[in-house]
Amino acid sequence: MLFRMLSRWLGSSSERSRQGLPVRRRRTIVPRLETLENRFVPAFLAPEELLGVPSGAIVKVGDINNDSRPDIVTAQGSNLNVSVYWSPGVYTQTFHASLAAPIKDVAVGKINADAYDDVVVATGEKTLNIFLGRSDGRVGAPIRVTMPKAPYSTMQFALNLALGDVTGDGKMDLVVGAESSTYKDNHPGFGYYNIDLRDSLATVLVGKGDGTFRTGSTVWLDTHGIYSSGAPTPFRVPVAIGDVNGDGKRDVVAASFGQYAYLEMPPLKLLGDYHVHLLTGDGQGKFQKDATLWANGTPWSRSFQDSGYGLPVLAVRDLNGDGRDDIVAAYPGGYQGGTSLHISVSDPSTGQFVTTGYAFSGTPAAVAVDDVTGDGKLDIVVATRGGGVEVLPGNGDGTFQAAQTFAPGASFTAMILSDLDRDGDVDLILLDGTSAFQMLNNQPW
Repeated sequence: MLFRMLSRWLGSSSERSRQGLPVRRRRTIVPRLETLENRFVPAFLAPEELLGVPSGAIVKVGDINNDSRPDIVTAQGSNLNVSVYWSPGVYTQTFHASLAAPIKDVAVGKINADAYDDVVVATGEKTLNIFLGRSDGRVGAPIRVTMPKAPYSTMQFALNLALGDVTGDGKMDLVVGAESSTYKDNHPGFGYYNIDLRDSLATVLVGKGDGTFRTGSTVWLDTHGIYSSGAPTPFRVPVAIGDVNGDGKRDVVAASFGQYAYLEMPPLKLLGDYHVHLLTGDGQGKFQKDATLWANGTPWSRSFQDSGYGLPVLAVRDLNGDGRDDIVAAYPGGYQGGTSLHISVSDPSTGQFVTTGYAFSGTPAAVAVDDVTGDGKLDIVVATRGGGVEVLPGNGDGTFQAAQTFAPGASFTAMILSDLDRDGDVDLILLDGTSAFQMLNNQPW
């Protein structure tokens, strides 16, 4: 009764206006932008095992059978496995092959003109293996592609892979991080005396669109000796593709180990560091080494003896929205020790790079960049050995917030991002060497 009396006395705004009474104004509540932004935080569920997916040290994702659902390719030792999406959290293994040598890297993408994703495998040999996808989720017999001659030696061996259209013709090209065969000290400008050397290289194979390639350019990155207590084992040359200088042509970022001195002879002790190189492209498959950005996050200098640290894992994306891709490298060690994440962002006013370091736990196994929080800004995800998964939410300007940890203490060997449950957000696929897991994104997009 009291409520009805009050309602009649107060009346609606239009009724009070007709009666000549003061009109009550509604209070408009405007949410604070800061409060809304603070809601965009990482939200991943606990790891769940993916049934039917063999584990390993390498994981890639693609659509092998063209059903618009993510399929998973894994590799462990010399074994290659293709697992096709069956139902949420369940996969069917459709293909297994044992190659002649341990698999160093795998890339997945459309090599030929059909609708099925294909698989490229590097085994540290002078030939690559290309498996073309099929409608049944299997892949065909391997097609062999031979690497070209190295600049200062007879052969080069494929170690790491990146697929992308570097020529702009709509056909997928292949960038290979490679190591040359051994040669004596005939590298110009170094002055080594009777020492066995190998070079780290980045080689472009230009796709013809039919599953075959023609040779593009090979860029020399670094030189290292192979008989030394400081030489890295196993050797890697990670590569990534992006438009780093903003000219509309695809560039390559490559990481490699380079030595600059020997001490204590005999035995030989190697002094060297890990470099991240920018190779600028001409849009036709040729590249040149434009800059060495940093060595373990420090300004490159031969006064730093960084051979005890480790080769970084790389990602290339536009972190600050200036139309130029930026570079992320996660190191298992850095200057003065400790794991470190180094982000090299282009300055829109100068075009130069500004590098910032971030600390995280564990040893990095993989790094990826995507919008995992749903705020339209790119975030960084690092899978680690012993530290779980760490997510650095992005601010949209090339800076990042403190890392948030998921599955703390877990140890992972590989990671890749994909929308596994097809709800529009980005989930994680993780390997720990024994099993494969998914970590579903729990953002309320």
